[in-house]
Amino acid sequence: MIIRTLWIFSLLLLPFCCQAIDKSALQGKWVITAINGQKGEPRNDLWEFKDCQWIVWLDNKPMPADPYTLENNIIDLGYFQITVLELSERAMKTEQLGFVYTLKRL
Repeated sequence: MIIRTLWIFSLLLLPFCCQAIDKSALQGKWVITAINGQKGEPRNDLWEFKDCQWIVWLDNKPMPADPYTLENNIIDLGYFQITVLELSERAMKTEQLGFVYTLKRL
């Protein structure tokens, strides 16, 4: 009975925790400020969302763009997925391959 109650409660909370994200909310450049809560030396590592392309910038150099699709809070690159855990106008927290990234919009 307790497990069933918790399961029903989790279904009720799901829409508030994992609301669908609009692609326009991702557009722009995001600087990585921490990985797994660890802030490193200031770097110029960025994620850029431009139209339907995801571009990683390492030391001010763009890597080849990857097309992505977005469904709910999952950014799907085909070869792996990024889960958006939190998103506001100025900040984003994501999880990918077991790492949690904290980003700030430029």
